[in-house]
Amino acid sequence: MFLVSGFLQAVILLVIWVPLVLFWVAALADLFVRRDISGIHRVVWLLVIILLPILGTLIYFLVRSRGELPLVMPTQAAPVSAVGDQLDVLTRLRDAGSLTEEEFAKAKAKLLG
Repeated sequence: MFLVSGFLQAVILLVIWVPLVLFWVAALADLFVRRDISGIHRVVWLLVIILLPILGTLIYFLVRSRGELPLVMPTQAAPVSAVGDQLDVLTRLRDAGSLTEEEFAKAKAKLLG
């Protein structure tokens, strides 16, 4: 009987409480990452989320605006600084068919001066 009780407690812990805690932490992280919420609003939301962990978190995610979320910023390609790297890029573009021989020759002449 003890094993069944322990198993049910473990299932309840893993299925209910762990996701709720992760949901709560995600709300706190989202609150601190957002740039569109001013200081006083951030404090009010923080108090709501902390004082009402489940209900406050649910309200926060339902009420927040979706258009101003900080989405993952697109990464910029590393600047190609060396002439050899730039020539390599041009060669790959030519081999892929994106550049004609004439365009490749003009770009190569421009790079080499």
